[in-house]
Amino acid sequence: MLSTRNDLDNITLGVLQADLLVQELEGQAQADWRAAGSLTLATISSLSRGYNLSALMDQFTYWYLHADYTALRKKQVPGRVTETAIQHYLDHRDPFSSGSLLETDTENGALLRITPVVLYLRAEYGADFVSKDPAMLILHQICGVTHNTPRTLIAVGLYAMIINQLLSGENLEIAIDEAMNSAFEYYAKHPVFAADLSAFDTLNTPDFKSLPVSEITASADVIDTLEATLWVLLNTGDKFSALHLASELQGSPQRMLPLLGAMTGLMYGAEPLESMQLTAKGMGFVTRILTIAKRHGVFELES
Repeated sequence: MLSTRNDLDNITLGVLQADLLVQELEGQAQADWRAAGSLTLATISSLSRGYNLSALMDQFTYWYLHADYTALRKKQVPGRVTETAIQHYLDHRDPFSSGSLLETDTENGALLRITPVVLYLRAEYGADFVSKDPAMLILHQICGVTHNTPRTLIAVGLYAMIINQLLSGENLEIAIDEAMNSAFEYYAKHPVFAADLSAFDTLNTPDFKSLPVSEITASADVIDTLEATLWVLLNTGDKFSALHLASELQGSPQRMLPLLGAMTGLMYGAEPLESMQLTAKGMGFVTRILTIAKRHGVFELES
């Protein structure tokens, strides 16, 4: 049981609860979270002991091969890009070359697991970490072990800037506006990224919140996921309304729910771990990972 909850707890529980909701939407038993939740837990476990890219990928391989970080110890289905990256790492043991650079490989798998990394970098480098190249390099590297296209890296960087603004006390609308300005300024300076900035033009429009629901698509694409999540949150005021609106989006809403879960967990708080339909062993596993993370203190900015 988590007696007191911090931002990491709420974000993690939000992801796991969203994963369980996906199971319900697909008519499956809510006995285990899915790949997004497992890789989020693996990321937390690895970063609790410090930043080491090989150690992080090792945890991902334990999940892939042995079902570590799952509640039921049953193998889960990874996204295509994630699976290819893990197989590449198993063959070559090089986390710097494992992630896909194919222009078409813009799945959202890295984005769904990245939120704890934002807390880690904020604690390590300060509230202004998004303006520090070493911190942004780590963010990009953790994303890039599986998804390493410029477009995906920009999406993760922009998302990190939004979360950082929320952690600094800004409301969502201002957080998005400030993050968009910072992201375009930061990535425009780097030729490898500049050509992909136009893909974010929809998010960068002043009336993004007012777009009709017919223009929002939920899918496994990283930009679709970011757009759909932010649009839903801008047009709702609590997590239950957000989940309801998300379920009405065209496409595949279940593909973006883990990110929505992370953000609603941060913004509104997550439901208690005990409310999930998990085994005692599953609940104990989550509690242990989050307790160890709290003990190491690497996800909390010192006041």
